[in-house]
Amino acid sequence: MTSSCIERAGLDPGLIVLYGIHYNWRMVSDLSKFVGIFSSIFFMICIFACLKRFKKFEYKKYALSDLANYKETAFLFNTGLFITAVLRIFYVFIIMEKLSLFTNLLITSFFYIIVISLLIVGLIPVSRNKNIHQFFGYLLYFASTIWLLLFHYYLLTKKFNLGSIGFVIALVAIVGSATLFYKHKKPAVPELFFGSMAILWDLFILYLFSFYP
Repeated sequence: MTSSCIERAGLDPGLIVLYGIHYNWRMVSDLSKFVGIFSSIFFMICIFACLKRFKKFEYKKYALSDLANYKETAFLFNTGLFITAVLRIFYVFIIMEKLSLFTNLLITSFFYIIVISLLIVGLIPVSRNKNIHQFFGYLLYFASTIWLLLFHYYLLTKKFNLGSIGFVIALVAIVGSATLFYKHKKPAVPELFFGSMAILWDLFILYLFSFYP
């Protein structure tokens, strides 16, 4: 529709532009809800593709990050990890924004620790600097654990029944991965378990978003 047609129809061009921006933003907002579940499934697909490509990898003895050390899997693993890191940062930001959590200083502080850790883990693979990668990998797990507990405590105070479901999922993920790590002494098994639980948690968050349009 041309500007002259709009004027003849008695429509305000400014309002039409604002409506278009609002419509497009709502569409982007609706699609952004699926970033979490997409990123977790995407990363698990990358992991299993790497394990299939390099069948000699012993996941009971090594960390998944060690896939960056093999030429058969290095590019796929590092690229998948970086893309997932960026998507997860965007995803956690969406959660913080939709639930107005940026007003909570403690939750926000751990959010920024997660962001920094994800970026460094994604940008510095174990093949480049093992010590830095592992340090921020453990920091990411620690910060994510605290953030999850704080987040679900907050949710319990707002929507108890719904919050209880999410809290149980998060608790199983945290305790289960910690138990597996204690048993196997290597992160690959608990990482695979935590990744699987992340898919379930993301489905829960997707349902939660229906209460926060």
